[in-house]
Amino acid sequence: MIGIMGGTFDPIHYGHLRIAEETAELFGLDEVHFIPAKQPALKLSPRASSEQRADWVQLAIKDNPHFHFNHCEMLRDGKSYTIDTLRALRQEKVDQSIVFIMGVDAFNQFEYWKNWQEILTLCHIVVCDRPHSLLKKPNWSQPLWQKTPQDVLAKESGYLYLLAATPIPISSTLIRKKVANQQSIRYLVPDSVAEEISQQQIYLPRKRS
Repeated sequence: MIGIMGGTFDPIHYGHLRIAEETAELFGLDEVHFIPAKQPALKLSPRASSEQRADWVQLAIKDNPHFHFNHCEMLRDGKSYTIDTLRALRQEKVDQSIVFIMGVDAFNQFEYWKNWQEILTLCHIVVCDRPHSLLKKPNWSQPLWQKTPQDVLAKESGYLYLLAATPIPISSTLIRKKVANQQSIRYLVPDSVAEEISQQQIYLPRKRS
């Protein structure tokens, strides 16, 4: 059984890593694939380039043998759609269940995702509760929520599970603001990532021409 941790990772931080770790532990996942979106479909273009964000992800996860970097969305042209990634992974992982990990804010927009109904035929979705986020449960989702990981694993795909993860009030937006204000981001991101952000002068205010 594998987990999928997608996102812009602009930048990746300890909140992402802790959620992936807790999901892997709870569901007994063999591995978690971190998949940076080259061009997010429902977000503004990331400040950092796709190459920079991919490098940061690899630096952040290199010491965890269960975490794997997956560059499939980096190789595709155009917008990055989860449905395309899941279709490709389903062909590779025919006999394995897939758990797609997302935050509450992402789930609240789920009905705007491309082919969202089909996504539920390809994987389970773990929704990670975040501080100060209010989860919306539309009518169609009500029968899909499961109370235990064992309930989720009773079927190959199509279930929803709310993970009460350790609350870590970190966001990529917060990190970008701190860098712009020349404040420390130590202990918010791995040291190797913080060093790269500093050296590349990412997120500093853009100079006016």
